[in-house]
Amino acid sequence: MAGCEKITPVLVVQELFFRGDFLNWTLNNRMQTSLAGADVSDGVVVEPLMVIDIESLEILKRYVRAGCCTISQAINSLNEYDRERLASFRRHLAVYLTQFPTTEDTDVEERFEKLMERMRELIKVERDV
Repeated sequence: MAGCEKITPVLVVQELFFRGDFLNWTLNNRMQTSLAGADVSDGVVVEPLMVIDIESLEILKRYVRAGCCTISQAINSLNEYDRERLASFRRHLAVYLTQFPTTEDTDVEERFEKLMERMRELIKVERDV
C-alpha cells in the first residue's frame, strides 16, 4: 500500500451489546496482540480498533449529510481523545456532536409523517363508521 501512512481498523456491529464501554478496549487489546507479530511497513501507523454500532452511524449520518463533519473526522477525534479505547464510540459521539447545530434526520421525519398520515386516515374511517 504505497503512500499509506495511517490505517484505522473499523468494525461495524449491529448488536447493541458492542456499544458498551470497555468492549472496544478488550477487542482492541486482542487486535494489538495479534498485530504485534505482523509485518507492518515502516512509517505506517496502525490506529487502535474502532468498534462502531449501526445506531451510532445513523446518528452521525444526519450531521454528515448536513456537511457538519465526516465519518473520518469523528473517528479521528476519538483516536485523539481516547487512545486506549476506554469509552465507546457512541459515548464519544454524544460529546463530539455537541459542537454542531442540531440537525433533523429527514428520512426519519418523512417516514414519521407518512405513518401519521396513515393513522389520520384510519382514525377518519373509524369516525365515519
